[in-house]
Amino acid sequence: MEIVTGKSPEVAQRLLTERAANLFLADVLIMGPTVIMPILKPKKVLASPKPYLILPEVLDSKAWPRGVLPFMDRDQLVLALIAGYMKFVTINQEMVKEGEITSYADLLEPRWKGKIAFFDPSFAGNGSAWITFIMQAFGRAAGEKYLRQLAAQDPMITRDPRMQSETVARGKYAIGIGDSPQVVQDLAQAGAPIAWARMKEGGLMIPAAFATSLLDKPAHPAAAALMLNFLLSKEGQQIASEAMGLPPMRHDLPLTRSLEESAPKLGDKVYWLDEDLILTELTYYPLVREIFKLK
Repeated sequence: MEIVTGKSPEVAQRLLTERAANLFLADVLIMGPTVIMPILKPKKVLASPKPYLILPEVLDSKAWPRGVLPFMDRDQLVLALIAGYMKFVTINQEMVKEGEITSYADLLEPRWKGKIAFFDPSFAGNGSAWITFIMQAFGRAAGEKYLRQLAAQDPMITRDPRMQSETVARGKYAIGIGDSPQVVQDLAQAGAPIAWARMKEGGLMIPAAFATSLLDKPAHPAAAALMLNFLLSKEGQQIASEAMGLPPMRHDLPLTRSLEESAPKLGDKVYWLDEDLILTELTYYPLVREIFKLK
């Protein structure tokens, strides 16, 4: 395989630049759905993967949530490969006692002022996904009021996911919002006192930067079919899950103990990230920049 890696917006721009030059070099995309759906799908560069999906284990309805392939959009062009129950908030277990933070209202207590590390919510990522969740769970008016109260807590805002979680793990900050699940998993497995807080308001099921789409006019149609079927097979799903630190979309794979922490439990409120929520997320960016004074 020839793999082009990079941040999702950068890879998307490269693809569009190639196509403007009449170069059709790529076959399959793997990137964040918050880039695929608002940026690439409107450009009509995606094709239906359905004719390419042929493995019996891929087409087995019993393997998938709600008995259907995990498409994220109305036109069934974008497939989620993994989905983690994003709780969004991490804590340093040596600074935050068990049961101290169980609601987003707890983050507004005066003692946490200047003690929160927040992944930049002004562009596509876990920070903006959290904003979308807050607006969905609280409603627009109450959500905006809450965000203004959080801004008064003077959170440290960063675009470096490893640095964000490491500052929580080392005790520089007590709380993280919008951390990378993979980074948190790595730190926790290394023995750092960092863990996810479970909030009573619930969480959002998201595929992180691991959704897939078939490009129209693929350069290598047979290779594209092979890749798509592998990504949705048991083996491919297991590899993707272990690499990203989030549960696979398939229901017929066992979860490790660490992955069970990223799956919803009985009684949890669950919201699913889909095309409608992603497109709504774009409308929050100007508000977020104003509230948190971001450029």
